[in-house]
Amino acid sequence: SASHEGYMDNHRHSYWDDFFGVKGLRDAAYLAGVAGQPNAQKEYALMASDFEKLFVESIEFTQRHHNIPYIAGCVELGDFDATSTAIGIYPCGGLRYVPREHFDATFDRYWKFFTDREANRIEWRDYTPYEVRVLAAMVLLGEPERAHHMMNWFMRDIRPLGWKHWAEVGYLDPEPGRWIGDMPHTWVGSDYIKSLRLMLIHERESDGKLVFGLGIKPSWMTGEHGLIARDMPTMYGPVNLTGRLKSNEATFQISGKLRKIVPLVLRLPWRNGVRSVRINGAPVSPNSQEISIPRLPVRVDVTLETSQNL
Repeated sequence: SASHEGYMDNHRHSYWDDFFGVKGLRDAAYLAGVAGQPNAQKEYALMASDFEKLFVESIEFTQRHHNIPYIAGCVELGDFDATSTAIGIYPCGGLRYVPREHFDATFDRYWKFFTDREANRIEWRDYTPYEVRVLAAMVLLGEPERAHHMMNWFMRDIRPLGWKHWAEVGYLDPEPGRWIGDMPHTWVGSDYIKSLRLMLIHERESDGKLVFGLGIKPSWMTGEHGLIARDMPTMYGPVNLTGRLKSNEATFQISGKLRKIVPLVLRLPWRNGVRSVRINGAPVSPNSQEISIPRLPVRVDVTLETSQNL
């Protein structure tokens, strides 16, 4: 499939559509299971596995053909389009079957481009805020600090300033009188919302866990109220998350009405420097950033090695 008008002058094949094709087959298998159709579930799952294998072979053939390390936007051009490739990570779950090094090469290259543009080390005039899709990809690649940095930069291009939306085009020079496309651009807005939601709550397909706090920034937990997120929808039911940070003490409270038993984890926003963790008052060993939660509601208290001066 050509996917969009940019590939239609001479018909080309977009990997955007292949990522969604895999996602569609996996979702069809899931829905067949929910509907009590095991034969259809098996058939869709086999189709998805076959599609994944052939898709990866195509990605790697295209890399060899064009002599590129990243995942191309389309087969024929071998073009670099991280904004589109981002959906391969989220919501399409490509980290499960595409070798990690292909995504790393793609988004490390994007990060260099982003920082070069930010510092005006390269010439640029405008861009499309569709790039907010990359926020979720960075978080799932284990780079939430990059996502937070990017988020702050994108926020500067909300037009008019103070309104809660983006136009289709952002400019280096924000003077009026230029073409800005659709406004408000709800595709950009919805990509931002799903990225922010993922930072707070995420249904992780790889292990079936419900993950809280995947991309929380510690500074969000400071101030009079800290972090408050209520009635966040999930496939298991609505959940609530609060977080407060004062000096070297942090407290998380999580509640919700889940329709089924599902493994729960809280991902702490600190890679190191955690002195102790208590779950409902009982001490646990913080062996990693992810803390297993037995059930909801729960209170998690974290003591850090040093005060957080944010």
